[in-house]
Amino acid sequence: MEETTLVRKCLIALVGFSLAITHFNAVSHPVADQAGSPTLPHAKPEWEKDGSRVIYDAFPRHSAKEASRDIVVTVSDVTGTLTPATLAVERVSQDIGARGYADLQQPFLPNSRHSLLRSQRADWIHLMPVHMNGELKFRLPPGRYVIHLSKGLEFKPLKSTIDVQLGSLPLRVDLQLERLFDLRRLGWWSGDPHVHIERMSTADNEEIFWAAQGQDLNVVSLLAMGDRNRIFFPQYAMGAPGSANEGDYWLHPGQEDPRTADAGHLIVLNAPTLIRDRARYRDYIAVARAARAAKAVIGIAHFKQNESGSMSAAEALLPLGLADFIEILGLPYGFDPNQYFAYLNRGYRIGVTGGSDFPWGGALGDARTYALLGPGVPLTPSTWYEAVRKGRTFATDGPLIDFRIDGAPIGSVLNASVGTEVEVEAKAMTNAFNPNFERLDVYANGELIRSQPFAPTSVDREATLAFRHRVVTKTWFVFVARQRDRAVAISSPIYVDIKQ
Repeated sequence: MEETTLVRKCLIALVGFSLAITHFNAVSHPVADQAGSPTLPHAKPEWEKDGSRVIYDAFPRHSAKEASRDIVVTVSDVTGTLTPATLAVERVSQDIGARGYADLQQPFLPNSRHSLLRSQRADWIHLMPVHMNGELKFRLPPGRYVIHLSKGLEFKPLKSTIDVQLGSLPLRVDLQLERLFDLRRLGWWSGDPHVHIERMSTADNEEIFWAAQGQDLNVVSLLAMGDRNRIFFPQYAMGAPGSANEGDYWLHPGQEDPRTADAGHLIVLNAPTLIRDRARYRDYIAVARAARAAKAVIGIAHFKQNESGSMSAAEALLPLGLADFIEILGLPYGFDPNQYFAYLNRGYRIGVTGGSDFPWGGALGDARTYALLGPGVPLTPSTWYEAVRKGRTFATDGPLIDFRIDGAPIGSVLNASVGTEVEVEAKAMTNAFNPNFERLDVYANGELIRSQPFAPTSVDREATLAFRHRVVTKTWFVFVARQRDRAVAISSPIYVDIKQ
């Protein structure tokens, strides 16, 4: 707690983060014990004696006392206004035994035992992201470095090479971000519905906002996580009192509880209170019914490949209409839509989400969810969660997508006569540093009805697929866009019912 207090005082005095280099000190990844409780790592980042934030160093032979130079990086938008972003540093020259990339250790308050972790996204694999609030100060020894810069999935990423030589004045690096896509104009807003960060008071929101804005995540769901015995990552309040807002960015509390290895992990979003009964901890149906009565949104976490008993939760809740979404996408990679398709073919109408599961899975927003509010609908946690409930979503860890049947967007329910030909339109976009679409796939009732492959040399940032399809029975359609770097996006369904 004393270290945390010192850090807070340091943050107040700086525009961005003030960082100092120290020796590498690995932070182990949290794991669950047999009872499902997380085992927190014993190692944690070292701190400078003056309380400064630290970068943990990828150069084992480099000491914080060795000669180095201050670096000041500023990031602005096209108007010249400083803007939050995500940064990483890669070392080019190998003269001091570097591994080729710099691990930028940024303990994430108040979770000082959890760094922001290496990103698992294809463009950032092996890089340690640092969230900066428009300006970042740190130190580097002499050498050549590449600064990686990004801001979510709608801005063009940058790479800037710098040569660091010793000097008394800071080396300034001024960078500008350009927006490639603006899904907000179409009513789409991004979010990460699966994040674990402890918040003990409203003072804890500031740094989380920097992370959310640096990843361009409009809604971050901060989930209290439980087991039978206790709650981890508690929130200072649930419901509206626990919500915080800065412009188009929101933090909102939720829960991942109950949570067992064999019966699944339940996500509850936008409930006014924590819904929990230790005496009936494994009664998922009772929790889901209480959440439904509270008008909360209910989801099944880790649905891919039946992780953590997610199929058990699906079998218990879907027949009763007590689940609104399944979390189909998370990192590390493991995307497989076939189990999801099987439930759709059983008649369950349920949408998809993607979530990072920070600090378990990767960096904030590595996998994320876009929800369609529609033109003119104001962004609030309630409007965003309602779009999730209605299945007006797509999950992604890279591509952005637009999918329509007869002009109707994702989540729509259409009516057609037997034999009607519907117009299918699918579009994918990518801000990948090296665009590399592999293929676009459209599925109808689980069958692949059209696939558009791309040459390995393709560098298109946008790709489209359009065709007509004859419907002869009740049909659901899903669009999947894949990149060669394994990044993927999947839509929730569009449904076509048959007129009687």
